Amino acid sequence: MVDAVIIGAGHNGLVASIVLARAGLDVLVLDHVTWPGGGLAGYHVVGGVEVPIGGLRTWPNTQRLNG
Repeated sequence: MVDAVIIGAGHNGLVASIVLARAGLDVLVLDHVTWPGGGLAGYHVVGGVEVPIGGLRTWPNTQRLNG
């Protein structure tokens, strides 16, 4: 049985899991993808092309670009 379950292996989830583990807790980290890092990691697309997720975020006040 684990002491803490962290949902999300992004930056904050990984940092939280490290802090808890260093405090002596048994931690389980869960995410819907098979690699850690969240927005800091890349996403593998068809053909092996890697697109950085962090660069794809749009903010509410960002104007949409029409191409």
